[in-house]
This record gives sequence, C-alpha cells and structure tokens, in this order.
Amino acid sequence: MELEEFQLSDGEPEEFNERTFVINDESQALWAMRKLAVSQRRIDTVQRQAKDEIDRVAAWVEQATRADKVTVLYFEEILTSYMLRLRDEGRKSLILPDGEIKSRETPSRAVVGDLGLFLKWCEESGHMGWVRTKQEADLSLIKGVALPSGDVYTTSDGEVIEGLTHQEGSISVSFEIN
Repeated sequence: MELEEFQLSDGEPEEFNERTFVINDESQALWAMRKLAVSQRRIDTVQRQAKDEIDRVAAWVEQATRADKVTVLYFEEILTSYMLRLRDEGRKSLILPDGEIKSRETPSRAVVGDLGLFLKWCEESGHMGWVRTKQEADLSLIKGVALPSGDVYTTSDGEVIEGLTHQEGSISVSFEIN
C-alpha cells in the first residue's frame, strides 16, 4: 500500500458517505483535511509537470524555428520592397501560387507617446476636453462616512443614497495545504 493510499484510508469514518457525511469531531476533520491535502498535492504535481513540459516544448519551438524566422523576416522585407514599387505603378496586390501580397493605405493617426506629459499639457492649455476620465465610486471613502441601514446606505443626516446598496459581510473559509 502506497503512503498516499494509507493516508487517505487512515482514520476514514465508518459512516462515510460522500453525499451525506458531516464532520462532527476533530478526528474526522483531521481525516478530511488529510484527504484534501493529498488531492491538492496531486493537483500541484500535475500542474508542475505540465508547466515543465510546456516550457520544454516552448524552448524546442524557439530553437527549431530560429533559422526559419530569420528567413521569413528577410523574404518579407524584400517582398515588401517589391510590392511598394508595384504600388507606385498602380498595383495594390500581387497574386502568386504560394500566396498573395496585399497593400493598403492606412490613415495617419495621433499616438500618445508620453501620457503624463500630454495630460499636463492639456491641463495647462485648457484642453481637458481632449481627456476621457473614468468615473467610479470611491467605496473605501463611502464606507467611512455612509451608514448601512437595512439594504441601503444613508448619509449622516438620514438621506438614502441612491444607487448604493448594502450587502452583509460573511465568513470566508480558506485552506492552506502544507
């Protein structure tokens, strides 16, 4: 019998039935926690093995495609150059047996290179209309000043705060597997 099998069976309550079992004492809790820990360790092992295999395959893909990536870049570059010359002559695409080269004109656009600098300039020059602002409730501030009253929150003078509801806290249970 393997250690894990022994750990899983050791201390199993006689009345154990997965559908109806309820833990009633610490020895049953110890057995259930042991069962949980063994299964979680199995999951962790499989996930570690999977990650190792994924990393190994990714390294192989990188090594196996390195030379072809250089070739792809080279031929894309010289085909792009040829297509641009054809475009100067009025052609927008070239259909060949192994594929098609297409060209299209993209419109010019603005690109924000330094957001902080741009925002500062907008503020100083009066162009804040060029800036979108995300608005959201400051729940940590609200929690400090608003009062829960049933399912709603009220201000200190009793006014109901519209659009804000109260949700009771609950007890959270977590498991730490060694």
